[in-house]
Amino acid sequence: ETASSLIKKNGCKEILDMCTGSGCIAVSLAHENDNIFITAVDISKKALAVSSLNAEINGVASKIKFAAGDMFDNIKNQKFDIIISNPPYITKEEFINLEKELFFEPETALVAGGDGLFFYNKIAENAKNYLDDDGMILLELNSNISQKIVELFEKYEFKKIKIIKDYSNLDRVLVLKNG
Repeated sequence: ETASSLIKKNGCKEILDMCTGSGCIAVSLAHENDNIFITAVDISKKALAVSSLNAEINGVASKIKFAAGDMFDNIKNQKFDIIISNPPYITKEEFINLEKELFFEPETALVAGGDGLFFYNKIAENAKNYLDDDGMILLELNSNISQKIVELFEKYEFKKIKIIKDYSNLDRVLVLKNG
């Protein structure tokens, strides 16, 4: 909801969905917004097959390019208006105590190193190379480490716009502006 609203409000055309997984974000955004093009990246070829099928089923395949790769590896020399990501963000400790219902997901889709910051670090380190000067980043947050995530992006000179809470009043989405 936040991404779609910001895309419309700011006239975003080029979107990067990093760690797309099943493609639910890319497909939803392509379905809800005209005149956009999304590059959806994931390291898992199985996940990309699912996301591609989801795009076909929903009639938006022509608006999404799926790219297999490790984070930014296969999108050289591209700039985006907005980078969106729901990366793996669970710590090893959190993974051990997860609800049994979540174990249908592969561990690699959930766990992000011991501290949960691995993918946030990769995005923070590289995003400026792929983001327009006035571009934005939207990230799903691990609410247990949301302040550490904010501090990480501020270290790379991104400006926090806001944190959006979920229905359980937990920090869930971080909106940043290229600074």
